[in-house]
Amino acid sequence: MDARVIIRDVEFVRVEPGPFRMGWPRGHPSEAPAHEVWLDAFLIASTPVTNAEFTAYLHAIGAPAPAFWDRPGFSRPRQPVVGLS
Repeated sequence: MDARVIIRDVEFVRVEPGPFRMGWPRGHPSEAPAHEVWLDAFLIASTPVTNAEFTAYLHAIGAPAPAFWDRPGFSRPRQPVVGLS
């Protein structure tokens, strides 16, 4: 598979499978202990989704807005969407 894929005008980059070290021994309890996990190959967008683009998605599926949606400093249309889970 090519390393770059275009789906609906969004460029995605393929991340190859492999081990990933996550966690931190002195972090929050949900971050410890540091350990290795295996990630399968996946595609990730090469640029962040903007609030304007995410608005179209919310309207299409009827989902609630994410956290920070209306907060000043996070809500401009061309900014990356934040507060997703």
